[in-house]
Amino acid sequence: GYAESEGEYELLMLPGYGQALYRNDFDDLGSWATAAFEAEASPTLEARNGLLILSQEGISQPAIAAGFPLDANPYYMEMAVESITASAGWQIGLVFQYEDAQNYAAVLVNQRGAWQINRVENGTSSILRDWNTHPAITPGDDRFTLGVLVTGAGIEVFYNGQYIGSVIETFPGNTSIAVMLSTVDALGSSVTARYESVLVTVPRMEADTLVIPPYLITAEPTFVARSLERSGVIPVGGSSALNLSESFVQLGTVGVSRFPLASGQTFTNFLFGATINWPAQPNTLNGCGLVVQDQGESNNYLLAYLDSQGGAGLAQRTGEEYSTSLFWDREEASSIPSRILLVVQDEGVLFYVNGTLIGTMETGAVAGGIGIAAVNFEPTSTECQFEDIWLWQLP
Repeated sequence: GYAESEGEYELLMLPGYGQALYRNDFDDLGSWATAAFEAEASPTLEARNGLLILSQEGISQPAIAAGFPLDANPYYMEMAVESITASAGWQIGLVFQYEDAQNYAAVLVNQRGAWQINRVENGTSSILRDWNTHPAITPGDDRFTLGVLVTGAGIEVFYNGQYIGSVIETFPGNTSIAVMLSTVDALGSSVTARYESVLVTVPRMEADTLVIPPYLITAEPTFVARSLERSGVIPVGGSSALNLSESFVQLGTVGVSRFPLASGQTFTNFLFGATINWPAQPNTLNGCGLVVQDQGESNNYLLAYLDSQGGAGLAQRTGEEYSTSLFWDREEASSIPSRILLVVQDEGVLFYVNGTLIGTMETGAVAGGIGIAAVNFEPTSTECQFEDIWLWQLP
């Protein structure tokens, strides 16, 4: 067992994040109630046999059932639909930003296999993502899960656990979660939706601070950025600012040789990644790394490096000295070639090697150049090869 413990244990996997903030399997209504729309007919709401049952009738008539105040960001909300009964078509969804019947935002799916995100402000509706089909949504399917991942201004939508689309939109901080349905534009239209559960998960916290993910999947830049956004480590948005297939730097003396990239540009908050390789030299201590916060001729910069003995370090140089130097002797840093990633923000730097968080350093917000470097700790000749070099600038 875990940590050499004995006995049985159960592994619980939650969608979205690792901590359940709210779950309702609808043994009773509890605080759930319908919203007050100016509708032709009032919706009905009941909890029966472990289902939340919401019904509405009339031509193009909405119905919302809200039940839980939410003050969290990021969070993941998911509803599970058990079945739908309708005289004509239907629209079913969840409300991830609910203030009242005149102010909310919702993601909806319909019987044709299309989905939509809309926002209602002071009773006026605006479309954030218009109706569009997706291969993950089977037309006519009336048993499914629908989830929304909210990270800052980022809204990502999941159908049966599969990502189907996203928008970026800013909402007020305080909200409630709700489920929603709507009848269609047809005489005698009626819809009844039966919800099995509603779940909200949030990231785990330590001392009111988000837990930094200890592992990342090393992949192309957009995927890495998306993973860090979902973890709440970086803000949503940003764009690619640099892509290089290959570069080299050489050094034949003791010290550090820097080679600037994106010459003339400075960066403050960004992701910087590359694959590093150099010929193995037995009994020689040398290395290669990435340079950030480079102030040019003043010799002020931050170096993240790997060495030939399986070590990894972050070294902040000020003039002729390294004012701060952190070193980790980690198995993850011993393979060559290695994929390294720096997450550079106002708070400091996160250092990942082959998808594993090696260490962190507080640096403060420093705008500077970027580059690659060769490092010799003793007299030798070193040539460092860098491949798949990229930089993702944060908003």
